[in-house]
Amino acid sequence: MTTRDITTVSLALCCLFFSAVLATASIGEYTRLDVHPHPQFKKTIIIALKQQNLDLLEEMFWAVSDPTSEHYAQYLTHEKIASLIAPPQSSINTVKKWLLENGALSVELGATRDVMTATFNLVDLEAALDVRFHLYEHHSGRHIARAAELHTVPEAIRDHVDIMHRVYDFPPLMKSRRANSSPDSEPAPSSTDEVSDATNGFLFSRVMSRGNAQEVEVGFTVPCFGSSCNKNVNDVNVTYVYRDQLKFADTTGPVKCAQSSQAGKLSCVFTVVVVPFQFITDLHVAVYFDDASSASGTYPFPVVATAPIVPQTLLERYNINELYRSGTSKFSQCVVEFEQQYYSPSDLTLFFDQMGVDGTETPVTVIGENDASNPGGEANLDIQWMFAIAPKVPMVFWSIKANSTLEIDDILTWAYAIGNMTNPPLVNSLSYGMTARNVDAYLGQGYLKRSDIEFQKLALGGLTIIIADGDNGAGDLGEEPMLTPSCKTNGRGKFNPDWPSQSPYVTAIGSTYLTPVAEPICYFPPSQGGIDCAQSGLPFGEVSISLDNGLFWSTGGGFSDRSPQPSYQADAVKSYLSSKNPEMPPSYMYNAGGRAYPDFSTVGHNLITSLNGEFIPIDGTSASAPIAGGIISLLNTALFYGGMKPLGFINPLFYKIAAEVPESFNDVVVGNNRCSAFTNSPVIENCCEKGFPAVVGFDAVSGLGTPNFEILLREVINAQKKN
Repeated sequence: MTTRDITTVSLALCCLFFSAVLATASIGEYTRLDVHPHPQFKKTIIIALKQQNLDLLEEMFWAVSDPTSEHYAQYLTHEKIASLIAPPQSSINTVKKWLLENGALSVELGATRDVMTATFNLVDLEAALDVRFHLYEHHSGRHIARAAELHTVPEAIRDHVDIMHRVYDFPPLMKSRRANSSPDSEPAPSSTDEVSDATNGFLFSRVMSRGNAQEVEVGFTVPCFGSSCNKNVNDVNVTYVYRDQLKFADTTGPVKCAQSSQAGKLSCVFTVVVVPFQFITDLHVAVYFDDASSASGTYPFPVVATAPIVPQTLLERYNINELYRSGTSKFSQCVVEFEQQYYSPSDLTLFFDQMGVDGTETPVTVIGENDASNPGGEANLDIQWMFAIAPKVPMVFWSIKANSTLEIDDILTWAYAIGNMTNPPLVNSLSYGMTARNVDAYLGQGYLKRSDIEFQKLALGGLTIIIADGDNGAGDLGEEPMLTPSCKTNGRGKFNPDWPSQSPYVTAIGSTYLTPVAEPICYFPPSQGGIDCAQSGLPFGEVSISLDNGLFWSTGGGFSDRSPQPSYQADAVKSYLSSKNPEMPPSYMYNAGGRAYPDFSTVGHNLITSLNGEFIPIDGTSASAPIAGGIISLLNTALFYGGMKPLGFINPLFYKIAAEVPESFNDVVVGNNRCSAFTNSPVIENCCEKGFPAVVGFDAVSGLGTPNFEILLREVINAQKKN
């Protein structure tokens, strides 16, 4: 994420804080500084009130979401939701009275009367809660004001408060599900001696398809072996194995090297030409420098080069006729961004013009801040590719950021805010999340449970919530606290489910890539009857994204260890678990009775995106989520023109359609998610021993498969006609 310029931070500190001698301490990703917020600094807290009738809320949620229910799609107003779950007026009055008596400058009650926001002068808030706030700095440069000690909700309001946000919680910066595919990105830091068979400190930093079906970009680092990194490459030799034969690879240009941000290392990158769409293995690079030194290494995973993806590719693949790509001003769709991810209107216009997307006249409403001069790859990707599918549906660009550098907002903050809107976006795509086991520890006790309740409330209002299910495999492998470094969290090993993907009240989306090599026989060696699928004229299909499948990251998926399995997917999961696939992980690694995810998938590799006036390929489940969201927007548009209700929570309907009309989804039968994104780190595992395999039908790597729009459209219309 974006790092704040040090000069700007210094000016902010000068204006907002006075010095105090405080002990420096670290909490999670935050370090306590030796300054204290000014006592008149305005601090806003959010109080989630204890709700009632949560059993009735869940009952009503399933009633409006189940296509077999007589109440299907009969959504509730704010008033009806409030009458169901809001605390008694006496509780509201008690909390409001306490806030005002203790110095609150303002108190606001949300539309469903179960969330309050209150703004204080900091000195008054400290006195009210009997805590001392300090300034903490995140390693990205962001700052928050938080209490060092765990606060206790005052006895006078304790029985009425569920969670008090922004007091003790230390939220990590929300992690985007955009895999790092920027051509100018610095290789990931590493302190390990080797990631593969390597000599002279050679380390691969990335090996990735770069939007060309015959080219792979290779990045590596080598030690400088001295005080200077001023040396050049004289020659490079690249070999690989294809169908049991050793081949030599040509390069498309020089090897470009520069001093790395890692001290004492030279960072280099170049492009090689390989056979298109097919797995190659044993990619070996030997590089020779002008100072007579050399280095070499062998990449430990398969590699594949694939074609770039433009909107027309997916319209054809997912059977979306141009006739269905209309819109209406009556409702909107939304991409939700966190932590200074902004979009560029000029980049969006360029995308429309160059990609043949007729969206120039479609309005974009910005909620929150948007610095168009500083666009982010995540934000541009999200808005461009949701529009690529549904170009006529008005867009809401929702930037979740507080009014100062002293707050870091989060998904639940967004859920509260959209729950207050009178005409909210019907389809909402979020490409952010973290490993479920760390949610309450960093965002506050009860946060995960409360988010599930808020998701139910939004669905009761007819909203669809689309969640990217992560780029780090079944284990959610990566750096703490957003991810987890090892499969072995309980000694023997256990997967760490992703949040909010693991919630049974959202729709989780996985990622695939397009290839003619989409059947298991394509991956058998010739000695076992395998065929050269790329040369056999087979049509394009999809396989799940993984390090094992030739890409540099892996789609998420698995089973929740916190949320029970919902009935809408029980039959699909039972069939999957009974398949007895030998590639399934051992049962102790996952909770077979938990909510399985993803629900379905779309393409998430080599999406051509406009950024700073140029087109680059971008990867990630955060590409797949807005694509899925655009498809739901088109279905909603067709329902609207047919005089029907929006889809709301789509999972029960989609699982029912998939069971009754299997051709409504394109089955994905190749892939697994045992691995994560590629890393050199000595403390983060690249792969678990096993992950979840793709099989015929539902699986915990691709879900139901990828959508066949025309058949889905027919079936969602039929479902509402029956009610």
